[in-house]
Parts: sequence; structure tokens; C-alpha cells
Amino acid sequence: MPTIDGLQRLIALWNRYIANEPKPGDAKEWWTLFGYLEDVRTWSAKDRIDPLLGSFIERKLRLDLPVRIELDLWFRNDPKLRAAARSYLDVLLNDIGGTLLDFATIDPIHYQAALVEIPVEQAQALRDYAGPIATADQIMKVRPQSIFTTLQQEIPDIGVHNRVVPAALDERPAIAALIDGYPIQNHALLANRVDVEEVDIAGEDVPVSRRFHGTAMASLILHGDLAKGESSLTRTL
Repeated sequence: MPTIDGLQRLIALWNRYIANEPKPGDAKEWWTLFGYLEDVRTWSAKDRIDPLLGSFIERKLRLDLPVRIELDLWFRNDPKLRAAARSYLDVLLNDIGGTLLDFATIDPIHYQAALVEIPVEQAQALRDYAGPIATADQIMKVRPQSIFTTLQQEIPDIGVHNRVVPAALDERPAIAALIDGYPIQNHALLANRVDVEEVDIAGEDVPVSRRFHGTAMASLILHGDLAKGESSLTRTL
């Protein structure tokens, strides 16, 4: 929306539409567009709070564990506005008795976020899409704490042995590309099926123990669900 007035007019038209009021003469094609939509609203707690947050909070409270959540702030290009957003967050946490555990700003990817711990009553309010955090305009998204593990994962051999390894890469142009992780090129399911084009990162920088995700995603594209015995693609990925 170029202006607040434009946004308010759009919402007013939507309210008339859902009330089954007649279309104004200057509404043009809005009524047709509205027919495809479920809701028109400003950014609210419905958008701000991750759908998985409720179950995450329930589990933490049931186990009597601290509730730690991630708060993604609206990224601002102006450093002064980013600093103001940080100050806003500090005041908010002080008001609700929360604790700032970590804060990160990464300019190149337009990212500014915080890891915080909140009191039980605030967690319960968030679960119900209510409370100061749910309505905080400076906060774009409220998520469960991200958990990362470096544990080695076992790659199942379901369907591995009944897949014939092509003699060479298919010479026809590829019809799909994967931009997500580095695969094990000579894995039994990927040998002569993937053509890796290195961008920024070379193979020697990625040990085999860190290639689980790229290998799994490439296999999924090429073979589908191995347990279902689906046909493999013949084209190179």
C-alpha cells in the first residue's frame, strides 16, 4: 500500500464485501478479487505467531522447562531504526519480566532477531495469541527456539540395491536443479545422476559427514520415496 489511506480504504471495502453490502461504483474489480480471498487485515498476532508455537509452549510448560522463543524483528536499512528496534525490545522485555539471551543483526540477509526467555504467564498469553509480545508492532515473527544438532544420521538402505547405476550422466539438458546443500556425488543412489556446479563452496570444504541433507534432497528428487518403489528420473539433476 502506498499510503495508510489506501490501506484503510481497502480494508473498508473488504468489510463491506463480507457484510454482503452492494459494491460501490468506484470499487472496480475489487469484488471479483475479494472472491478469491479468505481475509484482508493488517499484520496481526495471527500472522506474527508461528502456528507451531502453541504446541511448543504446551510441551515446555508440561515438562516445567524454561520457555525460550525467537523474535524476528522487521529489518530496517537505517542503522538508527535498527538500534531503536533493539531499544524497543529491551523495554518490552523489562516490562514483562523477560530475559534477552542472544541478539543478532546480519545486514547482508536483512536479519535482526533475538532469543529470549519469557515468564510462564507471558507464554500462556502467547499460546492464546494475546499479550504484549503478540501485539508488538516492531516484531515480525514469534517462533519456537530453533534446535540444531550435529549428530550423524543413519542413511537407510531402503531401495538402494534395486536401483541401477547409470553408465554415465544423461547428456540431455537437466530439467530440475537443487540449490540446497552439497551431495555425496558417488553415493549409490546418486552416482552418474547428479552434475554438481560449485558456487562459493568447493567439495573439499564440505566433509562427507556434513552432506546428509544435500544427499537426501537429491535422492528425493531423483527417486521419490524409496519405500514406495517409485520410478527414478532418467535425466541428470
